[in-house]
Amino acid sequence: MELYEKFKASTGLTTDSRQITPGCMFLALRGENFDGNRFAAAALDQGAHYAVVDDPKIAVGDDRYILVEDTLPTLQALSTTHRLALRELTVIAVAGSNGKTTTKELLHRVLSRKAPTFATPGNWNNHIGVPLSLLSLTEEHHFAVIEIGANHQRENALLCEIARPDFGLVTNCGKDHLEGFGGVAGVIQANKEVYDHLRAVGRPAFVNQDDPVLMEISAGVDRILYGSNTGQITQHFPSITYQAGPLTVATHLLGSFQQYNIASAIAVGREFGVADVDIAAALGSYIPRNNRSQVIDWQGNRLLLDAYNANPSSMSAMIADFRQYPVENKVAVLGDMFELGEYSHAEHRLIIEQLRESGIGTVVLVGEEFLRQDSEFHHFATTAEFKAWLDAQRFSGHYFLVKGSRGIALEKAFLDESPH
Repeated sequence: MELYEKFKASTGLTTDSRQITPGCMFLALRGENFDGNRFAAAALDQGAHYAVVDDPKIAVGDDRYILVEDTLPTLQALSTTHRLALRELTVIAVAGSNGKTTTKELLHRVLSRKAPTFATPGNWNNHIGVPLSLLSLTEEHHFAVIEIGANHQRENALLCEIARPDFGLVTNCGKDHLEGFGGVAGVIQANKEVYDHLRAVGRPAFVNQDDPVLMEISAGVDRILYGSNTGQITQHFPSITYQAGPLTVATHLLGSFQQYNIASAIAVGREFGVADVDIAAALGSYIPRNNRSQVIDWQGNRLLLDAYNANPSSMSAMIADFRQYPVENKVAVLGDMFELGEYSHAEHRLIIEQLRESGIGTVVLVGEEFLRQDSEFHHFATTAEFKAWLDAQRFSGHYFLVKGSRGIALEKAFLDESPH
């Protein structure tokens, strides 16, 4: 493949004209509000060796332009070619509703104790991010943990076809992206696509044996089971300690729902021959960041900041755990859950009913959807309005749970002077 040979002769590939490095390949993507073809000439001027474009008017008079019919499928096919060329590489795809990123990070740390391991950077888990992740791989990598995310049917199938995983792992089937998936049944069908791919190509999956839905939709796949057969939580607070036979794992994680993320990482490590002592050290080294289950001291209070994203499954699980924490002066700050479509009103209502039964001392709800609900709790339409109220309260000695969808950006009420 001529394009692949030119890619290998380059120093890497980027779709962002602001990140041009000498000798790289620039690939021009189109979107609803942008056209990367417009930046191809500038990319070459800045030192890119090649510019892959799909606008014939641009690719004239300069053999550094590579004209293709459509740059997006070209990017995807190029990444698959590169992934298959790395014959010593083992790719593990991580999908599911909740816990994908934490599981990815835990697997990365565990497998890195065995050999050089790549993991999806940031949130590069879609039809563009997955190819860019694959194209970042080198011959030095023995393992690649590739997170795949979907919010519509057939997306997981596409991402598996691109990444060609040797192993798969679906964390769970929760109430995420209900609008795009068309309900919980749609979520299950979307995650089943991962198992369908593995089944078709004869590849195994790591499967939570305690999850009846996952066990049902993974039937016929070569399964490596984890869950209660792996171990159990022996301490929940102030962070989780997990016992797996002779292996004791002291983590920085909070929430009983983390037990399966931990168990999956142990199962993967043991499958690939990572020593138990190295598994324990790897899992203990992971400290949550980027608004994902972070524990932060704030103005004489403590925050459990889990405001990267939220759906009804993850929010309900977090409330259930927060209710049990042996601390006083609890404050739950919860933001709207997005992408629920016709299910939004009912799901927010269920959260309010759970909060009423929880006994949590102070509850604050932020966002237009919660504002439409009738409840006795504090309600604010925006994070900025909530911050004004928060600053006036002068809380001290309280323990906060802060969780909401990304668009609400609840963390800005605590960590930023100018929420918007």
